[in-house]
Amino acid sequence: MERNKKTIRVPGAEIQVEEHPGYLHALVSGPEDSVEISLKCGELICQEAEKRGIRRILIEEDFPNELNTGEMFEVGRKTAQAFPLGTRIAHIDRNAEHHDLNVFGEIVAVKRGLEIRAFPTIEGAEEWLTEGTERST
Repeated sequence: MERNKKTIRVPGAEIQVEEHPGYLHALVSGPEDSVEISLKCGELICQEAEKRGIRRILIEEDFPNELNTGEMFEVGRKTAQAFPLGTRIAHIDRNAEHHDLNVFGEIVAVKRGLEIRAFPTIEGAEEWLTEGTERST
């Protein structure tokens, strides 16, 4: 199982990637989020999922700050362009107070064709991601 785990470091953030039955889990964290960090992390997560042949991704985020509405619009718009069609993404933020803004980002990305959904709990995200797949433990 250890070979399914990987840590990717980028300026300002770290991504911990781990395969789970039916999906790829990516925990993104750092001292401060920005549009550039969010987009770079999304790009690297997309590349990692493609290398592994996985189309279902759980992105768990842990940054202390919240982007503003304009920044989130940009992240949602560009994220929709970065991921290939057929990718299903569940997003959860460890900072519950960021959820409403993440839902706004979801709306922006969905209107541009990305299958993404923001969740308040990891359990809900996992359940949605694995719908229609065989889960083995």
